[in-house]
Amino acid sequence: MRHRYTVLLIFIVTLLSVLPFVKGDEAAIFSMKLVFSVLLLFGISAGHRMRRDVILGSALGIPVMVGRWLPQYSTDIRVPLVIDSLTVVFLLYIAMMILNRVFSARRVTLDTIAGAVCTYFLIGLAGAFVYRAMFAIRPHSFVIAPGSFGPIFENRSRSRPQLMHFVYYSFTTLTTTGFGDITPASGPSRAISLLEAITGQFFLAVLIARLVSLELIHSTRRDRE
Repeated sequence: MRHRYTVLLIFIVTLLSVLPFVKGDEAAIFSMKLVFSVLLLFGISAGHRMRRDVILGSALGIPVMVGRWLPQYSTDIRVPLVIDSLTVVFLLYIAMMILNRVFSARRVTLDTIAGAVCTYFLIGLAGAFVYRAMFAIRPHSFVIAPGSFGPIFENRSRSRPQLMHFVYYSFTTLTTTGFGDITPASGPSRAISLLEAITGQFFLAVLIARLVSLELIHSTRRDRE
């Protein structure tokens, strides 16, 4: 697909814009499963470069997709933790594949810029799954201000925290916004939050420098011709 990164970016932005407004636990969980399945398929398509990339992307993405549609396990927390861990690996793999394509591009196009923004969003989504896993293992890893959010968990067994809360926290950390309604309260959560904040700042700086250099090289080459 010629404009694969643009399509992927539109889908990710739609995902982040619509899901917070889905009402009802069952509807929200089903919607999350559906959109992440589509996101995984888009990621495999947008991130591939050679046949081996498609094979490796599928090997990472298919177990994640299957795991997303498994029944909700209320007693064994290890199942969702494994699925979330595989999701993090897959999202970071696709992000690295897209970033490699962006940095190896010969000129800056709208689709190149869309691919760079997709990478930024995928890093934020991967961070959300990391934070949710940390909260599921140790709820005291984060302090949530009273009244800031609705129910924290998807079910009454308190075994599966709602993802959108940690998507919100991940992106406020990645952009170093930090409203303070969710605060890291343990060594590991603070370390991961700090690492994500630094990654977000360095990513933008390196990305802008790379895109500007590509445009300068293309302009110089065009003038010579």
